Amino acid sequence: MAESKAKEVKLTPSTWVDPWTTSQEDWEYFSVPEKDIFGKAHPGFSLNRHEFRPGQKYLVPPEIARTLQERADVFNKYTARLLQDTIDYDAIRAVGPIQ
Repeated sequence: MAESKAKEVKLTPSTWVDPWTTSQEDWEYFSVPEKDIFGKAHPGFSLNRHEFRPGQKYLVPPEIARTLQERADVFNKYTARLLQDTIDYDAIRAVGPIQ
């Protein structure tokens, strides 16, 4: 049976492309909500020197849009977790007994 090997690409300064310098034809819109699930002002997001404020819509490269969406998903997940009244038994088992 032949194994297929994926070609490993190492990012170096000569192969890395700044997404902000790419053509805007493929860019996507990302909106930061004004409020979180509790109705409080959303804190917004920041990536390096770029800030994304609540209630604003931004045209960003696809890589940045994916990163922002991942951050929004994590923020929503952990904000919603505050509403749960159950104990996270998996986390307790992973940490082990408290002494």
